[in-house]
Amino acid sequence: MTIEYVYSAILVMTAVTAATRAAPFVSGLWVGRNSRWVERLRTNLPRAVLVALLVYCLKDVAVTVAPFGLPAAAAVAACGLLQYRTGNALLSIGAGTALYVALTGVVFS
Repeated sequence: MTIEYVYSAILVMTAVTAATRAAPFVSGLWVGRNSRWVERLRTNLPRAVLVALLVYCLKDVAVTVAPFGLPAAAAVAACGLLQYRTGNALLSIGAGTALYVALTGVVFS
């Protein structure tokens, strides 16, 4: 690997990072803040991100060996219930994470 390759890779990563950070502001100028497309993103994107995180977190859960995924299932259930009841994502994710850590570290260790 040459030094030019390393510098060009850093330059490309910097440009992509800057572009992704600036994209919402620039697209707001083109699309407009009251468009149906922006409204659909505003309402559906948080759910889509949470589903992607859920799938990523549960992809390695072993359901054939003890504790058969019970800590993960309890944490997901608690997170979903709290989100449904309170609508506070920070509380839901924090409590679900704390429950999962408590169950895997204390109860099922």
